[in-house]
Amino acid sequence: MSTRMSSSFVIRHFHSSGAYSAVLLSVVPWSCSLVAPTVSELDLLNLARSTTEHQVTWFAQMITINFGMVVAIYYFLHGAKLALKIFTFFAYSVGMMVLLGEMLVEANIKEGVNEALRALPAEHLSRPIMRYLAVYDSWLTLTTRITFNLSIWLFWFAMCYLLFFWKRDSKQLDS
Repeated sequence: MSTRMSSSFVIRHFHSSGAYSAVLLSVVPWSCSLVAPTVSELDLLNLARSTTEHQVTWFAQMITINFGMVVAIYYFLHGAKLALKIFTFFAYSVGMMVLLGEMLVEANIKEGVNEALRALPAEHLSRPIMRYLAVYDSWLTLTTRITFNLSIWLFWFAMCYLLFFWKRDSKQLDS
């Protein structure tokens, strides 16, 4: 069954097959009326997986930035004046906060998706959705969350230590 809301916007509901879908409200500007586009389980699962992909990508960028900082500290910044070290650490912290902020946005989107999936009737959920929710509620996801959070703090404290407190002994390290 399909319902025509305007000349170019169609909402389809497939309830005859037993499938349920989440509903998001949006305003169509040309008609000034509320419409309810449907979002399928597959759309929600793909959105959840997409947020995970974004988080992992930003985490990889954080690791790359930290390796770059280690190289810069070892070769250049270990002998720099305090003002340059402070500026470098400030720029590093701003960059890390931007990436962390984006990761938190994605985490909130994923939580919304999981809430929407849990709001669907359990007897009508597909097996991939049930498996996804089961893994999301398991120790594996908890461990991953803790690792992500602790590693960001570890990166920050490690760069602080290396930049301000580590003393390079070039005779031991270069031989």
